[in-house]
Amino acid sequence: MRALDKKIARDLQRLWSQALAIALVTVVGTAGFVMSLGTIGSLEQTQVTYYERYRFADAFASVRRAPASLAGKLAAISGVKQVSTRITHNVVIDIAGMSEPVNGLLSSLPESGALNQLHLRRGRAVLPGATNEAVLGEAFAAAHDLTLGSTFSATLKGQKRRLTVVGIALSPEYVFFGVPGAMVPDDERFGVLWMDRKALAAAFDLEGAFNDVVLSLIPGIDQIEVLNRVDALLNPYGGIGAYGRSDHISHATLTGEIGQLRASIFIAAPVFIGVVAFLLHMLMMRHVETERQQIGTLKAFGYGNPAIAWHYLKFVLAIVAFGVVGGLLVGARAGHAITEMYAAHYRFPFLEYTLTAGTFLQASAVPVIAALIGALGSLRAVVGLPPAVAMRAPPPPVYRRTLIERLGVSLWLDQPTRMIVRHIVRWPLRSTLTVLGIAAAMAILVAPLGVLNSAVHMIDTHFFRAERQNLTVAFAQTRPYKAVYNMNHYPGVLQVEPFRVTPAKLHYGPRARRVAIIGRDGLSELSRPLDSELRPMAIPEQGVVLSKAMADWLGVKRGERVTLELLEINRATHELPVTAISESYVGLTFFMVFIDRTLLNHLMKEGDVVTGTHVSLDTTRLDALYASLKNTPAITGLVSHAASLTGMRRIMEQNLRMTLANIVVAAIIIFGVVYNSARISLAERARELASLRLLGYSRLDVAYILLGELGLLVLAALPVGCGLGYGFAYLLTEGTANEMFRLPLYLEPATFGYATLVVLITVAVTALTVARKIFSLDIVSILKTRE
Repeated sequence: MRALDKKIARDLQRLWSQALAIALVTVVGTAGFVMSLGTIGSLEQTQVTYYERYRFADAFASVRRAPASLAGKLAAISGVKQVSTRITHNVVIDIAGMSEPVNGLLSSLPESGALNQLHLRRGRAVLPGATNEAVLGEAFAAAHDLTLGSTFSATLKGQKRRLTVVGIALSPEYVFFGVPGAMVPDDERFGVLWMDRKALAAAFDLEGAFNDVVLSLIPGIDQIEVLNRVDALLNPYGGIGAYGRSDHISHATLTGEIGQLRASIFIAAPVFIGVVAFLLHMLMMRHVETERQQIGTLKAFGYGNPAIAWHYLKFVLAIVAFGVVGGLLVGARAGHAITEMYAAHYRFPFLEYTLTAGTFLQASAVPVIAALIGALGSLRAVVGLPPAVAMRAPPPPVYRRTLIERLGVSLWLDQPTRMIVRHIVRWPLRSTLTVLGIAAAMAILVAPLGVLNSAVHMIDTHFFRAERQNLTVAFAQTRPYKAVYNMNHYPGVLQVEPFRVTPAKLHYGPRARRVAIIGRDGLSELSRPLDSELRPMAIPEQGVVLSKAMADWLGVKRGERVTLELLEINRATHELPVTAISESYVGLTFFMVFIDRTLLNHLMKEGDVVTGTHVSLDTTRLDALYASLKNTPAITGLVSHAASLTGMRRIMEQNLRMTLANIVVAAIIIFGVVYNSARISLAERARELASLRLLGYSRLDVAYILLGELGLLVLAALPVGCGLGYGFAYLLTEGTANEMFRLPLYLEPATFGYATLVVLITVAVTALTVARKIFSLDIVSILKTRE
């Protein structure tokens, strides 16, 4: 081992506690990058492979009833690669032992070579012509313990049919899925199943026809043009608008999750680089200053600037290397745990956490960059230090009267407190960086706590202010208003409110978006939009009410006019004023458009019709109600308010565990910043503090001078950390918006209190550790030396 390498080992042994603190910060940062990068890579690779292997479609369209011969015309559209038609229908499923009706999406089994192929987990495909066999989605089958040979009932156009499970499968179309209209997936109450196409055609009067089509497109083609041509062919047959993969719920949700992971890296990387660079900068500047004579001696003995600079850079890299290795190990283990969580949430035939060389290199590059930035100042000092100057003691710093002293404020302070204030003011860069380091760590804690606050606020707003019904009932097709009166006669029904939903495109200037138009009656009591103050809004008789997210996306303001292109029935286009802006957070509602139901029926040139109802119930009579609904063919969809609330709270529990991990990360960073600041300050001022002890100052007085400075810096960091945390929380809430929900930015004062408490507890523990060093100062040995 070379002499300088031996010196690195001795220096690490001498400065082990400070090096360990920096290494711990490096561990948590590197682990986060490994976990996130590995998870992103695994999800993206699995998504691409799954889509390609099972031929996931690029475009989708539904129609009332189109002849099978139309498939050839669709395939002839320029840019279309392949067309697969099918039959789909919403059904109600009756599972033995479950009183509540279950929603089901029934689809014809894809033919060999067709798009959206199934991955059979167990069993076989449905036999051609079989009318009582079905293949079930794996998540639904697992939720009900259904296996090969199990039976259940499904109502197909008014006829209850007993079906036998012959296969358990996955589909690239349903990596993520849930009850239509619900905010979270519910495998127990919503399932996908496949049957023979001929059997479905006979059941739904679709012989020689189809009501759903999927298409694959040639890469690079103008998708909008292709979709417009598809609509032109399907419109005469009741088409409701083709859409691309980017608007597909499953794909959009998964892609949004990957985007959120990527965004979290962009938020964390600058913070991590800044904190590690700051810690290394402080350590190395003090280390180089302490070794001035050794540097001068090395230069006098013939060591060149490159060799000495490389020596100190290796010292920095050695500290970071310990953190990188530890971070890679911790991150790999955490990545496996995160991947298992995603495997339970997203249904893939395969999902393994894989770490590539690229992942390791990217995760390792961040702390190395931080090390180089942190070492830059000390390396410049080493290179620019002449041997003759290095052999002498450093000149004492030039002190001047500070602004506080010129203003006379210091006269009100005792002598130890004056020393504290002077030292902070005379080293502004170091003080500022210490404040920013603590503030950044606090922000890492405030942000996830703020997201939890926002989620709780969203749940309260959606479930207890906006949507207060017990049950939402969807009809198979539009029904006359008489259906609302009929609902009042079901067991346990206390109140019924009708609604009508229809798909449309909303245009404003160059921007357009596919939306759901919801027709409601005046001032509803169960399901109602809320204004910016979260007060119930009445639906105006004229114009439309846009959610804030929809209005922001379009760039439209209240009073301006938008173009409403209906996609059902007459496909008419209407210009309507925006009469109000509502707050909506959950489900597709935050991109929905509200309108008076009577006006909507008028625009569609139909009578007084509805597509569903919101129902308030006597919950003690749920079993009787469910038994009646199971025997009602006109009803094909149910959404339980209580089930959705339970599912959302389950997600909250998962997020709470992640927040606890963030508390640990923040505490480690705070400890690293405060501990290194205190130890370096102690090393610099040891002679000064020892002199004060000789002059009669007690150990507590000396500890107060050093730790009081840190206390003031921590107090200065608290408001900065709150501000940074608020900004990080904003970025996180914006990044979590997807097709299922949008988090409002809402931080309770208690959030800042919890974060402050964690900071103060961590600082107190660190201060006790440093205080032990102060109390054990060897006054005699310190005063015998220059340093």
